[in-house]
Amino acid sequence: VYDMPDLPGATPFDALQKWQSQPGRMAFFQGRYFGVAESPGADMQTLSRFLTAFTSALLPGTGEFHR
Repeated sequence: VYDMPDLPGATPFDALQKWQSQPGRMAFFQGRYFGVAESPGADMQTLSRFLTAFTSALLPGTGEFHR
């Protein structure tokens, strides 16, 4: 998880846009945070459920995006 400042070209949204999907890994951003969840062998649905729970705890009440 990275706490990213609000600088041109260095926002969490920019980082997610540049992320390349990989098996067993899923990136997310929420608020000023960007992170990657990794679990070799986990399917994307499992990682998505984990990130939904994690980002809800990170910043409750804000939208999360992951892919």
